[in-house]
Amino acid sequence: MTKRYDLIVVGAGPAGLTAAKAARECGLEVALLERKTDITNLHRCCGQSLVSMNEYYFGDIFHFNNEGKRMCFPVNRFSLKYDGPSSNIYSWHFYSPDGHIVKLGDAKELKKLGDNGRIAIIHDKEVFFRCLLKEVEKIGVEVFSGTNVTDVTKTGENVIVEGGGKNFEATYVIAADGTNSLIAEKMGFNKARDFFCKISSKSYYIRNAKIPELEVALSCPDYVKEIPVFMVVFPWINEDEINAIFLTLDPYLNLDEVTDYFMNKHPIYSEWFKGSEETRMFTSVESIYSPIIEPYQDNVLIAGDAGGTQEVENTGAMISGWRAGNAVATSVIESKVGLKAEGISHYLKWWKETYIDKYSHEDYVKNFTFSYILSGDDLNYLFSLIKEPLAPCFNPYEALNLISQAIQQAAPTIQQERPDIIPRLAKMAAPLKEIITSIPKS
Repeated sequence: MTKRYDLIVVGAGPAGLTAAKAARECGLEVALLERKTDITNLHRCCGQSLVSMNEYYFGDIFHFNNEGKRMCFPVNRFSLKYDGPSSNIYSWHFYSPDGHIVKLGDAKELKKLGDNGRIAIIHDKEVFFRCLLKEVEKIGVEVFSGTNVTDVTKTGENVIVEGGGKNFEATYVIAADGTNSLIAEKMGFNKARDFFCKISSKSYYIRNAKIPELEVALSCPDYVKEIPVFMVVFPWINEDEINAIFLTLDPYLNLDEVTDYFMNKHPIYSEWFKGSEETRMFTSVESIYSPIIEPYQDNVLIAGDAGGTQEVENTGAMISGWRAGNAVATSVIESKVGLKAEGISHYLKWWKETYIDKYSHEDYVKNFTFSYILSGDDLNYLFSLIKEPLAPCFNPYEALNLISQAIQQAAPTIQQERPDIIPRLAKMAAPLKEIITSIPKS
């Protein structure tokens, strides 16, 4: 006989583990399903950063308690254990192809403030998974690893989840199965979304790279075969290692060519990688959609990356998972005591006000599409105009706006020296659907 749960959580990433913990701590019977056999094993590209520590993000001001080894979310009144290593990020640098740098934050000055000057931290996500998995197992969440979910159907008042040759039944399901969410697709959530493109990535932990400045994140747009490509470099928890991610939106461009260009052929970056050693590799292919506006139907609630535009970042995923788990717990408890179940409505209100209304998904995607409008020569010129560090920021929804504002301040100079760029800059404000017409979709 199929065991019936109050809640099934699909996906044991930051959102899923946090949702399962929140619901179980309220007394719910919770099953957590994950397709990976080893839940703690990281298998896809990830910067492993936690944003954004100098501003509110998803309605909270994230803080890492170094002494207590806790990830703290004071507005949402929860914290999560993390006893692994970490490193600080004090600035986010954007490089033009010829090496002009736009700095979001003055790392030298911010470092003088110590931990209070950091805009993000890097953590070891595998250690975090181990900490959180240990907690959810200890409090009684039933964990089913190696369970690949294949279908979700509403049956009467319950939901049936099929996976690993078994059926699981619950009153509610939280879909926390990531950016390529099968549940979002199966349940029809994606029908109301705009599909923009896919982003293909390959990343490496690299030892002994000669990065010009430590404790900063680097974004390096460039072009291979006239196709926009990117290298994003994060500090890693070991001082002699970095985490370098190479990516493209073009599905026909070989990522090995992208990696080879940045590491071996680029006139600036190749010097960084001479004598370096690649110690571990990851890959990923992620679909980029507009966000899910209404993340609930037929007793299935969407949390984390499954409902976002590519990603809501690790920080957003944990907040979303925590609120989703508590929303389901509230609804279950309300029903058991004879009240109208309204807990889910609180989550939907929070999702709309804190994510949908607060952030522009188009601005987020334009972090990857601006180089489809501007040429390498354009970027070299525009970045050269920004002489001083801008406001410290590690928020992917705000970074490009800060750079755009700095460029707008230089408009008289651009009009005089490079009027040919003005029409292309104007196109940056065009609807995303117009910008992405040149990006292959398959």
